[in-house]
Amino acid sequence: KDLPSTVVAYSLASLRTHAALDAYFNNAFSGAGNTSSESISSPDLTIVDSTNDGEKIEAENNNMDDNNISKTLDTNGVDGENTNLNQTEVQKDSSVDTNTASENTHDAFYVLDTPRKKRMVLVSNEECDIVDKFKDVEEGRYFEVVTYFAAQFYALRRSYLDEETEEDYIQSLVQSRPWRTSGGKSSAQFSKTLDGRFVIKCVSAEEFNMFHHQCACGVYFVYMDKTIFQNCPSALVKIMGMHRIKIKNPSGSISIKYVVIMQNLFAGIDTTNMRLFDLKGKIRYYTKRVQKGTVLLDGDLLRMTNGLPLPLTKESNELVGDAINNDSLFLKIADIVDYSLIIGIDRRTKTVRMGVIDFMHSYDMKKRLESNLKGIISEATIRPPTVYSDRFLNGFETYFCAVPQKSLQMRTHHRRISSRPKKKIDNARNEDNNREKNVDMNE
Repeated sequence: KDLPSTVVAYSLASLRTHAALDAYFNNAFSGAGNTSSESISSPDLTIVDSTNDGEKIEAENNNMDDNNISKTLDTNGVDGENTNLNQTEVQKDSSVDTNTASENTHDAFYVLDTPRKKRMVLVSNEECDIVDKFKDVEEGRYFEVVTYFAAQFYALRRSYLDEETEEDYIQSLVQSRPWRTSGGKSSAQFSKTLDGRFVIKCVSAEEFNMFHHQCACGVYFVYMDKTIFQNCPSALVKIMGMHRIKIKNPSGSISIKYVVIMQNLFAGIDTTNMRLFDLKGKIRYYTKRVQKGTVLLDGDLLRMTNGLPLPLTKESNELVGDAINNDSLFLKIADIVDYSLIIGIDRRTKTVRMGVIDFMHSYDMKKRLESNLKGIISEATIRPPTVYSDRFLNGFETYFCAVPQKSLQMRTHHRRISSRPKKKIDNARNEDNNREKNVDMNE
């Protein structure tokens, strides 16, 4: 219950979810028409074809009282029929389902084996939300996991994580640990999978609804299609899934968590020698005491480089520049602000790794008010999408620059001319050492 990734993994691994996706894809590619809730519903499953807005989420939250959740959970499948069974019998049934899932999981998924099928599902305007309900027998807790845009995110994972299976993705989510972050002003809770491949972020209902609206309008999935299948450079840190977890505790209290699962920008990379920076295009400084692993800000980067831009090779600068331009244009069209460019500078390997994060904030009335109030005192961080995008691009041009790179032949030729044979080098070093010893003895 404390690690949402575990609950999400349990729901994604259930045969009910597999059957729902399998039915959705079979119906979508069989020419039977639009998928309806009746055609792929099961005793513990509901498929919702919602309207293209986030009002559905708020309406569901308003109806989540204790009586309602207990009624809906206790009248589905095993929860309703076996409420009088003892703990041993229920656990036995659960173990049978788990073994069946482990044997038939791969067969239960519909195989999106061609780019055409993946793209059709990814850019589909038909929303597929899966509601999965189950019970923790030992603790007496009821869970309800809503997987939003299940088919679209499944197609995204199969397209972006092409060499991996859905089972590999679920296995990564099974085990995670809380993760402390610095540099952000939000109170979001983070956890990271033990293999370091994914980051699980618990966001506010407001942010969740904003991103839900982006997905419902199709702008996010259409842009993902461009980046994956149309060779459009992008630096967005991709979101692989969005879920709402609702827990009814034995005391009767209900807690709701809004979860998004993102790729980890620094997966498989040693960050002990890295300096991390959160860049928005506005000169800001980290005012607290800097500790190891602290995410610093724009002004701290310029202070470290003495106001000079970081040098990148011409090829790298062009590629990253195109990606930042594409991302800022997409975010401006989607009316999104307050995103950041997170970079990690490895002083040992002389490399820079970067990605655009926090693109779940629309320029709504709250952001407008924040921008106007802070603009009275100084330049506000939050600006209208067009102004924010221009400042973001100008910041990138200020922080990075292209430098010529010597070709491999030139560098090899230079080393060949200036180097001496190894024996002569060793003799020269011995003479220098002896000369220093003689000087010390004379002194």
